[in-house]
Amino acid sequence: MKKYTLKIISLALALLMLLLGLIACKKNDKVPDGGESQTTDDATSTDDVSESQSEGERYDENGYLMDDLPETYDYKGIDFDILQWKQGEEFILSEGSISDTVNRAKYHSQKAVEQRFNIRIKPHIEMDGWGVTGDNFLKLVEASIMGNLSTYDMVASYSATVGRGVNQGYYMNLYGLESLDFEKPWWPKNLVKSAEIGENLYYCAGDINAESQIKYLEAMYVNLDMYEEHRIADIVGGRDIYTLVKDGDWTIENLQKMALGTTGNADDIYGFSWSDGVMSDAFMYAGGFSLIKTTNGTLTLNTDLQSARMVTWLEQCQVLLSGDHVDSKETATAFADGKALFGGDDELTVAQQYIKDGRVNFSVIPLPKYDSDQTDYYTCMAIFSCLIAVPSDVIDPQMVGMIMEGIASSNHRNVKDIVYYDVFQSRYASAEDAEGADMFDILYQSVTFDVGRVFCNQFGFPFRQACLDSSVGWSSVYEQNYESWGTKITEIYSRLG
Repeated sequence: MKKYTLKIISLALALLMLLLGLIACKKNDKVPDGGESQTTDDATSTDDVSESQSEGERYDENGYLMDDLPETYDYKGIDFDILQWKQGEEFILSEGSISDTVNRAKYHSQKAVEQRFNIRIKPHIEMDGWGVTGDNFLKLVEASIMGNLSTYDMVASYSATVGRGVNQGYYMNLYGLESLDFEKPWWPKNLVKSAEIGENLYYCAGDINAESQIKYLEAMYVNLDMYEEHRIADIVGGRDIYTLVKDGDWTIENLQKMALGTTGNADDIYGFSWSDGVMSDAFMYAGGFSLIKTTNGTLTLNTDLQSARMVTWLEQCQVLLSGDHVDSKETATAFADGKALFGGDDELTVAQQYIKDGRVNFSVIPLPKYDSDQTDYYTCMAIFSCLIAVPSDVIDPQMVGMIMEGIASSNHRNVKDIVYYDVFQSRYASAEDAEGADMFDILYQSVTFDVGRVFCNQFGFPFRQACLDSSVGWSSVYEQNYESWGTKITEIYSRLG
């Protein structure tokens, strides 16, 4: 009996630490100081709501900002039809498909939106991806538009397929949906400034597809035990990795000092481990670069691409991602085995496997900056992630906007943290892991949506290819491609801006 009592106490303590840790994920929604509280009802929650009189914003008892939509609205039980790619399955088809904690949270969040607006969310699941599968997926959108059938209210699909659909004129400007408020915390802060084309925004992502948005973030990992054992903090003035990141000094120079000093040896200890060259895409954005520069919606080839700074950045990345300090085999396992200081891969989903294996004590961290003068950390989504768009033939755009905002808002409060906990199941077992939650928050807010990446069918992956071949210099890559890049950007902007 005693052992069961101890087990219950342990579980209770773990749950308490989870709740404390989750505060870090919610801190951006904190009720403003001086706000007065009053109790109101909200159709998506039975929680009390604290309202800030000074700013006119409402917060629930957990510190989450509430949306500005009507508390209830009656759409007479209409279907909200979503064309959804099978691999992502962002939206739950039925209660019978609930198989885990995340799907349960998604389902109940979805049901709350249905009840709030008296609708029925109805996913239509189809295969999607690169090449032919993407072609077939887009044909469904095209058939509806060409036949003026208004079959779908929203599309959730493979990111590159959305770019192709936008390019073909299948999707409408989201600014035409009045209820969407991209200033709210359920939308990534870099979304508008990086994805806008002219005065138009054709796709979005965020808490509306919270599971994909978290699991397919490009990220890095640090082995906390090796960081301590090898006295890595001494390299950066005694600072732990969390302090280094928060100080803004998590740079590629410091990463190289740490990783290159931990080289492959008889014990197979490495400074860096990765198994998928796709991750090198994220390093381009980490240094503050992008293929396309978006300035108030105007698209131009990013002039930073022809700078000495860009040449240096590629060289630094090539040094980091090759050499004796790297385990870069196709099936690299050094980080999962606890034998690499830093790890990286194509997506955050590998964290689940690291936890399951249980061989490494780690934290997620953002990719490094170019230098300490760079203001923010940046990353990108893996290509195998989801973007949301709205077909140009929808019958009621205002209804679509309200439902999309409602889903994003509901998921922000009810799904996002559940997904994070599912990915990092045991990461809140100690107070230290609240610091890990801070790292995730920084990472989540650092994602950017370069038009050149969403339209990768036209631009390819030049930085990735150069990153994987140390004999290639950036100047030659730029010289070979800048004219065609410029032409494609002009065509996109003329057609969609």
